[in-house]
Amino acid sequence: MSLFTLTSAAPSRMCLFLLLFAAFVPPPATPENETGALFPEIQNPKSKIQNLNSALPSAADLLAEVRGRLPQKTLQLKGQVLSGGRIGKLSRAGHIEMLLDFGGDPALVCYKISDAFGDPAEEVTITMAPGSDPEFEYESTAPPGKAGKPDPADSIMNTDVTWGDLGLLFLWRQDGRTQRAENLRGRDCYVVVFPLEGDGMQIVWIDAQMLIALQMEEIDADGRLRRRMTVKNIKKISEQWMIKNLEIRSYPSLHHTLIRIDTVVHSE
Repeated sequence: MSLFTLTSAAPSRMCLFLLLFAAFVPPPATPENETGALFPEIQNPKSKIQNLNSALPSAADLLAEVRGRLPQKTLQLKGQVLSGGRIGKLSRAGHIEMLLDFGGDPALVCYKISDAFGDPAEEVTITMAPGSDPEFEYESTAPPGKAGKPDPADSIMNTDVTWGDLGLLFLWRQDGRTQRAENLRGRDCYVVVFPLEGDGMQIVWIDAQMLIALQMEEIDADGRLRRRMTVKNIKKISEQWMIKNLEIRSYPSLHHTLIRIDTVVHSE
């Protein structure tokens, strides 16, 4: 049975979030409902990069703090997946529904993907716990029925988004290293590095004040940028501040995909 049929009866301990990137709730704000700035309602103090670099937290402690900032309420989110080339208008690749429970033990997320016409295409449930490999339950309509375990690096609907992106699997990894502190788009951040297969690496920028991930990059063994995932902006949706747009861009093609969140439903 799909988890999406259980929303109204979900136990209270099921607390979900979205794409890390998407369900963190900054403190209450008053300015505009939507903006290109990351956190317009929060005054970013004068950069303290020198102080941050003098006492870097361990990656394990930092990631635990980030996980602790995830919403403690069950959420169901709906949005669109838009995809396109380097230049030109993005086309709708499909629709996405998310049932998010990062407060469970283990944490759980369920994603339902539909095509551009709204017909169900894929559904995956991912459970995650610190120190354990993520577990996947996958179902596809082509061919129908249960399928094998998906690779976290597999793309969704031939876009730039992977199952690993949706699960924010790096938040539960134990092999990261806090490399440095630096300023990214006006925000002081800790930079955490994880090894990838083939001697590549995954780099994550975590806001030092808000303790959420702002950007992720994947670098190959030759030091070349292959993928970048970036929080573009936030918006107040259903009385809650959420990440509105999340962009994933592939290199060197610059083909890119945008996940746009339209609605948020709180489940009791």
